[in-house]
Amino acid sequence: MRLISFQKAKEVKEKIDAAGLTVWSIGSPIGKIDLDGDIPAHFKKLKHTLEIANILGAKNIRLFSFYIPKGKNPDDYTDKVIELVKEMVEICKLYGVNACHENEKGIFGDNVDRCLKLYKSIPDLKGIFDFANFIQCGVDTFEAWKILKKHIYYIHIKDSLTDGTVVTAGDGIGEIFSITKDFVKSGGKNFTVEPHLSIFDGFSDLEKNDNASVIKNSVFSDCETAFDAACDSFKTIVSKIEAGQTVKLGIIGIGNMGSGHAMNIFEGRCPEIQLVAVADRKQERIAWGKESLKTDVEDTSGIAFFDRAEDMLNSGLIDACLIAVPHYEHPRYAIECMKKGIHVIVEKPAGVYTKQVKEMNAEAAKHPEIVFGMMFNQRTNCVYKKMKELVDSGKYGRIRRTNWLITNWYRSQAYYDSGDWRATWKGEGGGVLLNQCPHQLDLWQWICGMPKKVDAHLHYGLWHDIEVEDDVTAYVEYENGATGVFITSIVHRIIIILAIGGQHGKEKAVEFC
Repeated sequence: MRLISFQKAKEVKEKIDAAGLTVWSIGSPIGKIDLDGDIPAHFKKLKHTLEIANILGAKNIRLFSFYIPKGKNPDDYTDKVIELVKEMVEICKLYGVNACHENEKGIFGDNVDRCLKLYKSIPDLKGIFDFANFIQCGVDTFEAWKILKKHIYYIHIKDSLTDGTVVTAGDGIGEIFSITKDFVKSGGKNFTVEPHLSIFDGFSDLEKNDNASVIKNSVFSDCETAFDAACDSFKTIVSKIEAGQTVKLGIIGIGNMGSGHAMNIFEGRCPEIQLVAVADRKQERIAWGKESLKTDVEDTSGIAFFDRAEDMLNSGLIDACLIAVPHYEHPRYAIECMKKGIHVIVEKPAGVYTKQVKEMNAEAAKHPEIVFGMMFNQRTNCVYKKMKELVDSGKYGRIRRTNWLITNWYRSQAYYDSGDWRATWKGEGGGVLLNQCPHQLDLWQWICGMPKKVDAHLHYGLWHDIEVEDDVTAYVEYENGATGVFITSIVHRIIIILAIGGQHGKEKAVEFC
């Protein structure tokens, strides 16, 4: 940790004043030291930094909660960490500066439980919420926010992909829009931008090598460009929040999938959407909705409930509709929405009969003003996005072979026995291809293109007492001469592999089950 002199701080203060700016917080690395390190010397650096804060007029300082000895359980050091962090907080108070703790990889406070222990044990310690750092520790940011939000004083705007790569705000999985909107709604107003989008002088001093952020330095030409990109992305998020525009959504069918979507919206995971209406034929599902979504049918400012989808579509309450009903009904309700000027998204599959789906697509073509989509959400998975990027780039040349082995869709006989409609031609209209694998079929053609020839072998009720297919092997040929194999089953619990071979190399995604 490199310290600046008091004289240098005074010179910086003069320049800041001349520019009409103020310093709100000191982004220090204090607390990023091994627990068995020289703590007294480190605390001297804290006091020096607090003197700098006073010179600059900053009322806040960022702190961390110490690196845990490698290979040790952080929870075994709870008492020692709390004692040291308390001491730092008391030192900060002597200088009139707020001590603010940031979650960070490798330190004690790297997950929700340990951050919460710190905040509950030290009431004067203020919280900082760093999205990317939580993601890089395998923490669900939205779940973390729900637990920690009453302790959070300010938010670090830094997003990340699943693999830890730092990206601009909103391009990662941090749910920055949702959480920022909730923070503002709760009275929060303090934000800091910490891009980590390019390597800068002093970066190596901030993070240990085995806990360093994944930064793709080739994305931005220089640090200034990277910082501008970080600020612009956050400004876009703020503009959306200030606009306050939401899509009023209705859901047809609140069974397994529909209820999941309803709860995600209700819990604030989709802040651009307001759930205003639900339709379901089954009274027990309506009763579930009224209880779980905490609204009253008579409350017009909340969610209206209908036992007929047609009544909801005619109510004038909704801008858009999500269809999550049995497969045969997907095209029918989608067409009704389009005719009524209602935007529509349909759960997979598109339908059961080709004729139905063609009619739905033809109706969509008549209404270019209507947004129409299918729920193929796996296209947002960073692994598949990267594979498509590589294929489209031509890095490996033209595709010569594709292989997809999908045997992680295990279903027991008890699963099928749980409903008389499951795995029946009348109820679902198909088996593993129609019910479980539409996502993989979509990704396969999205990444690799549509084949010109398909030779498929389907086994019906091979592994289960069911009517429909539960084991499939397909061979395909592409226009350029490439070949491919697609294998899926609902009896094994093994592995999912997508391999794509090109002229100059291959890529592979593997997920063990």
